[in-house]
Amino acid sequence: MDKFIKKSSFDEDLKLMMLHFIDYKSNEGFYFGELTLLHYRMFNGKRYDIYSVAAALEILILASDIMDDLADKDNISAPWYPLDQSKLLNITTGLLFLSKQILDNVQGKGRRVLDKLFYESIYRSISGQKLDLNNKIKDKQSYLELIKKKSGSLTALACLMGASLSSSQNLDIIENYGEKLGIISQLSNDLSGVKQWDEKSDIRQKKITLPIIYLLSLKEESYIKRYFEGMIIFNELRKIKGEVVQEMERLGAFSYVHVTLQVYKNQAIQLVDQLNVCNDYKDRVKNYIY
Repeated sequence: MDKFIKKSSFDEDLKLMMLHFIDYKSNEGFYFGELTLLHYRMFNGKRYDIYSVAAALEILILASDIMDDLADKDNISAPWYPLDQSKLLNITTGLLFLSKQILDNVQGKGRRVLDKLFYESIYRSISGQKLDLNNKIKDKQSYLELIKKKSGSLTALACLMGASLSSSQNLDIIENYGEKLGIISQLSNDLSGVKQWDEKSDIRQKKITLPIIYLLSLKEESYIKRYFEGMIIFNELRKIKGEVVQEMERLGAFSYVHVTLQVYKNQAIQLVDQLNVCNDYKDRVKNYIY
């Protein structure tokens, strides 16, 4: 990733910012690139330029993360948070084009499939992001479909890009559990978002997530329901945060999400077990599910 940015035609100021953002992301680990490499090796792929594909994907994900944070304004620890919107749009546009340029230089088997996967996944993710920004989802099934598009499509892309460059086997299975990996990740984030108010602003922004959908669907009154109906302001709610979180737990919001998470984990594991690969690779994929 560093190499491609340094070799690009961006000016030095842009390059330095992009490199700084990559350093920040490295603390989280390169989850999507790892999935790409794993699924490539799973089917005995031998090409060295798979690392370029993984780098292109991680640059795409970085651009997506910045755009997501730009929309949500909730990741105050990110190095791009203090920058003005116009500069961030400039950077994300550059990263998107760089990602595609790297993929365009990949030749040989599976080259045309890469383009198809790249564009279809981005379009689906953007559609999911738009639904998320509307913040009007009211039921569980619609919300799960939203995060399948927004998060699941990108996780599936990571798996499929690796697999499709080395084999045409099991691609439907891989896409299916790849989407579930994204859903699992997002549901885990939903739980964190309603518990860690100082780190995430889901509650502050009245963001609709699965635990919130559950609480709003109950006939029983709750602090969260009153807050979302405008009867309590955020500063009042924050003063009794402990009580609010305890009430969420008592009413079953956390259990509800945990059960949903487990359903998706079980489904994903069952799909992985259907792969026509050795058990070692199945276990490696399952490590991303547990």
